[in-house]
Amino acid sequence: MISNAPTRPEAESGVFRTWGRIAQRLRWPVIALCLGITAFLTHQLFTALVIDNSNEAFMEAGSDADRRLTALRDAFGRDELFLVLVEGDVFTLDYLKRLRALHEDLEEIDLELESLGERKADRDRQRLRGTGGATGAIGPGSPAAEDNFGEFGDEGWGAEAGGSVVDQVMSLVNARRTRSVGGGLRVDALLDEAPTEATLPALRAHVLKDRALLGQLVGAEGRHSVLAVRTAFMSEEDSGEVSREIDRILDRHRAPDFLPSVAGMPAILVALNEAMLHDMQLGMTLTTVVLVLVMAFIFRHWQGVVGPVLVVLQAALWTIGTIAVTGAPMTMVTSVLGAFLMVVGVGDSVHLLSIYRDARSRGVDNAEAITHAVATTGMPVLFTSITTAGGLLSFRFAHMEPIQHMGTFGALGVIYAFFLSMTLLPALLTFNTRSLLGTAPQIVGSTAPPPRDRTDRFLAACNRLSSGDGGRRRMLLVAVALVAVAVAGAARLQFHHDPIEWFPEDAPVKHTVAALSEHVGGTGDVSVLIEARAGQDLRDREVLLALERFEQHAFEYRDPRTGEAVVRNATSLLDVVRESWRALHDDDPARYRVPESQRGVVDVLTLFESASPDDLKRIATIDWQKSLLSLRVTWLPAQGYVPLTEYLQRGIDEIFGERATVVLTGTVYNSTRVVAQLLEDLTHSFAAALIAITLMMIALLRDLKLGLISMLPNLLPIAGLISLMGFLGIPIDVNNLLIGSIAIGIAVDDTIHFLHHFKAHYDARGHVDEAIELAFRHAGRAMVNTSAILVGGFLVMLTGEMASSHTFGILVSCSVVFALLADLAIAPAVLRTFYRNRPGSQTGRESSRFAQERARPRGHTGGIAELRRGLARGR
Repeated sequence: MISNAPTRPEAESGVFRTWGRIAQRLRWPVIALCLGITAFLTHQLFTALVIDNSNEAFMEAGSDADRRLTALRDAFGRDELFLVLVEGDVFTLDYLKRLRALHEDLEEIDLELESLGERKADRDRQRLRGTGGATGAIGPGSPAAEDNFGEFGDEGWGAEAGGSVVDQVMSLVNARRTRSVGGGLRVDALLDEAPTEATLPALRAHVLKDRALLGQLVGAEGRHSVLAVRTAFMSEEDSGEVSREIDRILDRHRAPDFLPSVAGMPAILVALNEAMLHDMQLGMTLTTVVLVLVMAFIFRHWQGVVGPVLVVLQAALWTIGTIAVTGAPMTMVTSVLGAFLMVVGVGDSVHLLSIYRDARSRGVDNAEAITHAVATTGMPVLFTSITTAGGLLSFRFAHMEPIQHMGTFGALGVIYAFFLSMTLLPALLTFNTRSLLGTAPQIVGSTAPPPRDRTDRFLAACNRLSSGDGGRRRMLLVAVALVAVAVAGAARLQFHHDPIEWFPEDAPVKHTVAALSEHVGGTGDVSVLIEARAGQDLRDREVLLALERFEQHAFEYRDPRTGEAVVRNATSLLDVVRESWRALHDDDPARYRVPESQRGVVDVLTLFESASPDDLKRIATIDWQKSLLSLRVTWLPAQGYVPLTEYLQRGIDEIFGERATVVLTGTVYNSTRVVAQLLEDLTHSFAAALIAITLMMIALLRDLKLGLISMLPNLLPIAGLISLMGFLGIPIDVNNLLIGSIAIGIAVDDTIHFLHHFKAHYDARGHVDEAIELAFRHAGRAMVNTSAILVGGFLVMLTGEMASSHTFGILVSCSVVFALLADLAIAPAVLRTFYRNRPGSQTGRESSRFAQERARPRGHTGGIAELRRGLARGR
């Protein structure tokens, strides 16, 4: 029969017994130190924490993608635009009047922003200097900014310093219109001359046939137009301020037939940051509530609630505060750390309180019960903390900084939770003088065993599953079957990363992104950087013809899944050349092409440069050595852009040849690089976690065979998780790709507690079944309790806004259930397979003596000491 009996003395640690006494003796200094650290790091959390979910945050510093993006921004400024979509009847006087007013208000945005003009590389350098790291950030003029296409930005746009908030607003109001005047060119804004009812039809016809405008600033149906807002470089936090100011402006201009909304990468990132922050705060709050309720149910007294909640809450605050102190940004990966640590960290407290409560129920005085609980749980809790931290530290093998941060700060948080559980919790328990934390004291003189509850019956049933040769074989077959199912499920797994799908259905940014893709041209951009060969410049007609062929090549691409066009619009030096050549020939549509001669190309570009140099600086450097082609594309999941970028790269190789150096960069290209790197990091981190935890299990258990055996039940939860994801069609994305490593870190906790007690009793007694029964008795209840807390804590994520949080919570909760069942049902079968009773083990006599010790009256305070002496005599 299984019950929550006191732990046998062979499971105690002398080091932690001393630790427990010191924690009690120094309770006031311990409490003061912990509260002081909490106050400092909480202040840092609210004043210094930075949130960054940009593509740049996930790019490896110094990588090829990073260098290309830096070169793009050195030359042509910020490539990510706020896209304001306005729905209504575009070609009416009222709409165009409102559009002009909105355009002017957006241009006049004036905010006090601390980071105005700063690029991420600048902030990274400041952070690295502030933390004593080596500067490896990339900025204009840095060695890392050089690629095989040279340094974009020696002159022109890249040399301009940041100043006003908005650098440029582009809409139908100021769309470029090139006309021939007196043998030269005149470039003015489309709506410089206010339209009238009489001129509206001609304006509509002109706009809807202009390739430079259609799919860029206006939709083909004439029901949507776009204002593209380019801001100065700034931090994510200040970009949020700009986004909120844009929302306020849009609210002022909203009318029944003039419905503005905002998207674009900056707006998407701001919405993502706000939703992530909301979910993080809500998650920590509700996790605290769940912990309070579950701990109150388990321990039935406020002292069994306050201590553990303070421990995990401070562990979470210390961890996030440390992130803020180091200047590292909070990303979508690390945003789960707060709730994660609160849920995972509480297991340490539950194990300690379970042993403490059992000792108190047997009449042991408070100080000795605390010391005994720390001595008994200290070593296995240290083992679980080390292995969980080791699993998280495997993320350090990743190339992406956010994943590395998850490993570093997650491991640090686990150590914080261990330290607080072994110091602050014992100090707080010294104030408990009477409570038995929900258990009734054993009656003096009673020889009846404690009553069995549902948990006892569940544990007994789990133990019986592998009893006998038949039960042992059945459970091993179940494990093999689960692995086979996992293999089949793994074949169905797919990578699918689309942050837009994480938003709730009623999120404005989600609707705007969909409308942009459907009606105008999309939200994403592929940037193509072109540099002329030595001794040439980009006015070379052959280069322009190659660029034109490449543009057509891009337009011909179709999504392999849907067969629909992906590239909807292109902006480049070609537009200037073709529209200028057409203007010089009385706006003949047939002349919308590259001139027939080299002299014609040079002439039109010279004329245009004289008429509108500001328009050229957005697409070419002043020396004509570098240029930019921007492809507007529909919004797709990140992996959907992979075949597009491969297709474009083939076009570059085939079309340009030796004429120019051409590379891809920008938002879409970088998202494909992020996907590729994430998949590589996933493999590396999981393999590293598996190897590290196996080695640590062998070292901590000091038994090669038991350490290797321990990994079998730890891998089964991963197998179950893979099966679940594969057969339910749950894809791998940025938010859940780390679940495998996290799950194995969680699963190993219960395994350590179970195997620690098994080893202690097997070494002392030599009988397998009895050692397993005692492991159930001493660790089983706490394992069930901690698993219930973990499941409840992670299911709290279902209350968040983001679908990614929901998926993460469900998957981790399932992995916890799988881990518990593997430890309680599969692990005993494995132990019974690989371990045998030692010769001379005397189960009957030892079990009888143990039963007598359990039934001995404990009405005095020396229960643990007497138990220790009695068992010593028995051995």
